[in-house]
Amino acid sequence: MANLRQDFGSATEWLFIGCGSSYYIGLAAATTCSAITGKRARAIPASELLLFPDLVLAGSQEIAAAVISRSGRTSETLKAAQFLEREKDVRTLAITSTVGQPLEQIATSTLPLLPSDEESTVMTRSFTSMVLGLQYLSAFLADDHTFSKSLSALPALADTAPAALHPRIREFLSARQFADYVCLGQGPFYGLACETALKITEMSASDAQSFHTLEFRHGPKAIVSPETLVIFLLSERGYDAECDVIGGDQELGWNHFHAHHPGG
Repeated sequence: MANLRQDFGSATEWLFIGCGSSYYIGLAAATTCSAITGKRARAIPASELLLFPDLVLAGSQEIAAAVISRSGRTSETLKAAQFLEREKDVRTLAITSTVGQPLEQIATSTLPLLPSDEESTVMTRSFTSMVLGLQYLSAFLADDHTFSKSLSALPALADTAPAALHPRIREFLSARQFADYVCLGQGPFYGLACETALKITEMSASDAQSFHTLEFRHGPKAIVSPETLVIFLLSERGYDAECDVIGGDQELGWNHFHAHHPGG
């Protein structure tokens, strides 16, 4: 990890670049990066950088880019890394679950991760691995040992949380049929809400959408019917305001399921 501090420690701004789930990883990682390092951080779809580079890079100086691809060979992501390295002289950090792939050859450096590659079309454990790896990187670059220790405590918590949650989900869903799904999250949870909606669509071929929680009240709520499941990812910081949205939903008779994150 020492070489990462040497290669990227002087950056004043970070871009997190990916496609699909990897872009949503970037959304989650960018919020952590800004909160921990105090530096500007943005998530950008690889296609946006390729098609509108002047808009993405306008006013930026001392950029570093985390380029994210589970396979390490996503075509748009590879082109984005090549563009930054060769045409813009921007150092890139490869974030991938698969070793020995083209992305590692293009990037300045690669973030080492524990083995998390998978054969499934839908990204599961690799998503978690890359999000946590990027969060750990932010803590490392900022010398935030408290946050690093908090990350090390997650495995024990993850061992117990699903066991308690699964029965609640089964009970909630057993007596209901849904035609579409809405996933809501604010701040650091917006990227996770996007990924939640994508997972529902990919794994069940269902109609799922994602929005910022409070923005949902300003128009999108019109799509909801009694056959819509609204999923809230609640944060601690925005808890009261987000719960106000739930209160409005209940008055309209909407179905909702929420997951509360105590550290948000």
